[in-house]
Amino acid sequence: RRLDEFTTKFKLTDKDWLSVGAAYIQYLDDFTMAGPILEDLYERNSNRGEIIGALVQLYRQAGRPEKAVPILTAWIEKNPGDLTAKSLLENLAGAGLEEQ
Repeated sequence: RRLDEFTTKFKLTDKDWLSVGAAYIQYLDDFTMAGPILEDLYERNSNRGEIIGALVQLYRQAGRPEKAVPILTAWIEKNPGDLTAKSLLENLAGAGLEEQ
C-alpha cells in the first residue's frame, strides 16, 4: 500500500491526516483504516467541525451511526447555532438512534 508508505515517510499535519482519513473513506471504502485516523484526530481536536463531519460521515457509511450521536450531541452543546449538525442528529434520532 503506497498510502501507508507515504504516511510513515513524511511528517503529516492534522490537516494532512484528515485528508488521508477522508481518502480512505471516499476512494478506498476502507473504514477500518479511516477509523483510527479520524478517532485520533477527534481526541486531539474535538472542536474542529471538519473533523467532526468526517468522523460522523465515517460512522454513517460504516453502518455505525449510533457512534455519531454522542459526537454530534457534544458538538451541538458547544455550537448551538450549527443547524447542519442539528439536522444530522435529528435524522439519526428519527431513525431510532437516540442517545443512551
